[in-house]
Formats: sequence, C-alpha cells, structure tokens
Amino acid sequence: MSSSDRPVYRLTLEAPEPGLGVIVIDAEGNVVGRCADDKSRLDLDLPRGLYTVRSSRSGAFAETVVRLDGPQLVKAAPPPVFSAATIPGAATTHEYYTWPAWAASQTPTAPLLAWDEPADARLLLFVRAAHQGAYAGEDQLASLSLRMLNGRSLSEFRDDAQRDSDKGWAAYSTRLPHGLLILEDLGERPRQIPVPLMPGWQTQVFVMHHKRLLWEDMRLATLHADVIDSRKYRSPYDLQPDDIQPSQDMDAGLLALQNNTPSVAPQLIDAFLGSKFQNPILGLLGAYLMLLHERREAKKPDYHADTGRIRMVLDNLHALLPESADVAALRLMAEPWLGKPALAPVERVPLFRCGAEALLQAAASDPALLPEGSLLDTVSDRLYGDTVWTTWKPVALPLGMYVAANLPGAGAMHETNWVEQAVVDAVSVAEHRGEDFTADDLVRRIGVSPHAVRNAMDRLITRAATQRLLPDVAPQDIRLLGGKVARTLADTLGLRVDESLLAQIASGPSSVESATMTPSIQQVYSRLKKALSEVAAKQAGKISADSVLTEIIRPDDALGRTLFSKRLARQFSEHNIALSNEELDATESVRDLAHLMARKLSE
Repeated sequence: MSSSDRPVYRLTLEAPEPGLGVIVIDAEGNVVGRCADDKSRLDLDLPRGLYTVRSSRSGAFAETVVRLDGPQLVKAAPPPVFSAATIPGAATTHEYYTWPAWAASQTPTAPLLAWDEPADARLLLFVRAAHQGAYAGEDQLASLSLRMLNGRSLSEFRDDAQRDSDKGWAAYSTRLPHGLLILEDLGERPRQIPVPLMPGWQTQVFVMHHKRLLWEDMRLATLHADVIDSRKYRSPYDLQPDDIQPSQDMDAGLLALQNNTPSVAPQLIDAFLGSKFQNPILGLLGAYLMLLHERREAKKPDYHADTGRIRMVLDNLHALLPESADVAALRLMAEPWLGKPALAPVERVPLFRCGAEALLQAAASDPALLPEGSLLDTVSDRLYGDTVWTTWKPVALPLGMYVAANLPGAGAMHETNWVEQAVVDAVSVAEHRGEDFTADDLVRRIGVSPHAVRNAMDRLITRAATQRLLPDVAPQDIRLLGGKVARTLADTLGLRVDESLLAQIASGPSSVESATMTPSIQQVYSRLKKALSEVAAKQAGKISADSVLTEIIRPDDALGRTLFSKRLARQFSEHNIALSNEELDATESVRDLAHLMARKLSE
C-alpha cells in the first residue's frame, strides 16, 4: 500500500526545551517534519506507519520510535547533557562528584590569607574526570595556579586543595577580597582565564580533565553567599526544581551562544534576566542572547524593537555590575537601538568572548576605549576562539612586564606573531592592487586592538630594517614594508619612522644569499604544516608529523591538490621549487614530505 492510500493521522510533538533541533524521520529515512528552534510544539499530518523522533544538542542525540496508527501526542526525549558542572540529571553528573563539590562550596579547603581588605567574596574551583573510569591517576591541578593581576601567586593548589585519587576529582575553595583573579594553566595548551569575584557572591568554576584541562567546556556561575550558607544542613538531592532549573538553563544558554543559535533566546531570556539578582552571570548571558536575537530579528521586514526593555535590562545590569567590561560591551552592542553610548575607558576584560570582540571592534574607531597596556589591549592578539569565555595565551603578570613569548607554549621568539602575518598579508595585497587602507580597516578586519596592530607594525619594521627575515615571511613581502601602503599604515597608526629606514627596507636584503638561505628541517615542517592546514579536508584531524597525507588531501581531490601546490609555492616563494603529483603520491606522512622538501631545497 502506498503512502497515499494509507490513512492520515495527526502527530503532535512537544519539545522539552528550545533549541533541540527536533526532527521527524519516516521509515525510508526522509525528514518529514522539523520543529523550529524557537518553538516547543509541532503538528504533523502523516500517513500511518513507523517514524523516528530525533532530538540533538551539541552532537548528542536521543531518538524515540513512534508507531503512528492514530492521533498521538509525543514528548521528544531530550538528548543527554554533558557538562563540567554537576547539574542534576546530566550524563556526566555522578554522586561521587556532586557530594565533594557541594561540600567544598560550603567549607573552604584553603586557609584564609591575611588581607588589607575584607574577604567579602568566595571562590570554588572543581576539576574532575568525565567519570571515575576515565581518570588515569594524574594530578589534575599540576599545571594550574591562581594569580592576581599584580603578579602575586595566591595558590599552586598543593596543600590547600583536596584531591581524590580514586574517583578523579580535585577541589579548591577559599574566601578573599572581591576583584579579578587569573587562573593560569601552563599545560599542553597554555592559557589564562579571568575569574571575577563579587562581594557577597561565590564564583564557581567547573572544569573537566581528560589528559589536559578542557577549558573549552568550562562552566562558570555565581551563587549568593546567603544561598550557599542556607545549604549547610541540606543534601544536594534536597534541591527543589527552582534550585536546579537555573543550572540547566545556563547550560542551554551557553550552548546557544557557543553554537550561534540565539533563536532559542526567547524561551531563556526571561528566566535569565529574572534571575540576575540570584546569578549575575546568568543576567549577562541573557543580555547577550537578547541582543543577538534582536540582531537576527532585525532582518525581518515586520521587526519592531522593544527599546524600552533593552534599556531597562542594561540599566539594571549596570547598577548591579557598575565596573563590568561585559556591561560596557553590551551597551556597545545595543547601539543600533539605543544610540552610541558614552563609555569611560575599559580597563578590565569581559568574561564572555563576544563581549571582548565587541570592544575590540569599537576600539578600531575609538582607540581611547581600550587604554594601551590594559588587560584586553595586551591580550587582544592572543585570544582563544574555542570557548564562549574570554581566554588567552599567557602573558606575564603584572602587565608592565610583558614577556609572553618566553612563557611555555607561547612560541619561540623567532616565530611570526599572527597579527604581524596579517599586517604583511594586508600590505602585500593592497600594494599589488594599488589600494590604500588605514589602521581602522585592518583592526576591524582582524579583530584586535589598534595598539596590537601598531606594536606588530613596529616590530616588523624593526626586524625588516635589520634584515632579520622571519622563516614564514617571504623576502619580497618584507620589502613591501618600506613601500607606499606600509607608509600610509604607519602614519595612521601614529608610528614615526625615519625615511632612510623605510628606504633601506624597500631595497631588500643586502645579498641574494641572505634571501635564499636554505631553511632548516624545522622551518620546512612549519611552513609545510601551515600550507596543509589551509587545504585540509574537513574530516582530517590535527596535523602532526605522523599524519597520513591521504587523510589530509584525498588522492581524488584535484582542487585540493591544486590549492596545496599554490599554498606551498607561497610558503617557499624565495625558492624556485615545485612538487609533482607523483612525488606527493609516493610520500606517506607529513614527516616524509618535509624531508623530501628539505632535500629538494638543498639541491
């Protein structure tokens, strides 16, 4: 019997929460219905038969098989929640993690230090494995320390932290004055993480550990001290739905921000903004989602903004968090509805990365917004993009002692800073096209502070003038730093460069030998890896020396091979060298290809 001959029944779907991507699939694998992210209900009239209702969230799925032989109401099963926080009901929440986190939130593990100011804020750091079986016995806090902006080390988490070497968790809690602290991780992927402390609140930081600290999935929340104290004689399993819902909502909101799906915001914004006095971080998250949602809705022809609500939300957050860089960023993001705000210079760094990006974009036309040497200005060219939070490759503290390149994992001094490379690329393109561009154009394009671009340009000119050519910048591009476009850029950056110095740069290296010096095997590998990363197939993993070439560029990918040849020619543009398809086919790994290139370069 064909589907047209079968009786038709109404299938009504209810999504337990927004943003689950609920779809209905028929027996032949066709998607026959989809619930919009901002809706919680879907009505479908379908022929009798078997259907699969699937919900998804960040790669996790849940499916329900439905036999439709009459009208049915089906509640879609939510996919499992994987969170670093000990959220009730999450797949990664286990009793042997919930209890110690609960206890550490109430009783400090570290002794109270002597302070000149009142210890009016609290901090909880809880690190754990995904589950007991995933713990490999390593010290989860070994690479971590807690620091003040003035460089003072508050803890290296030795005797003042609790650990369970059986279950795989570590906890640190203390009381200290409000302000901004820095968690510094000098492990496999070094980074610094800002931790705001507010008077009368406990800041809670939850991080998973699997071979390293997984900051990409960090969860951070604030709870009022009165709430913490009221739980002293309670169990984590005594919590009421009103206690649990904010944690679940926050996880959904962070995923919406991380996956750029602000369409879920209408169902979450009211809850977030209504709880800002119980959890200021929720208030900030709700405001970001609100503005991102408004930005999306503004593209619709029948859009009407509720400017009164936007103004009220931001005014309330400003009253609650008057020194917050996030509030400053939100006021900038609200400019299309409220007009350009009058902001004082922002010395702090936003907690949310989208806030940092908004401030950096605004600083392109108003450099005074980010004072030179302020925290965000200093780290603007070192920001990570793998998390919703603002984190960065480590810099030395205090900020006046900026020696970031000497810190572990920050890279050797001879390597090109990516901002420097962006400057070189932009100058090269504009020079060849006969175009001019200003510092504002470049700052907006690459998303760093004007001071970061100016410092990069200053370093490039200094190196070019002394003919210390960098291994990943071609000599002809270095010479362009003495040309017309570079001079215009230097002028708009406020750099005063001697004309004779620019003429020396434009003349190029003093000898052909210095321009065509054979790169070392390490330099060859670095350039080769960069060329491969620009054309790698989507399914290819992280490129290493042992990576198989056919997994990076498939043998049948003619376009990928052509692009790779062009990228390779650019990386070795000072050498007349080419790589044939036959040579590429005969090479198994990236290491083998690097040695082949090194041999060809030395011939």
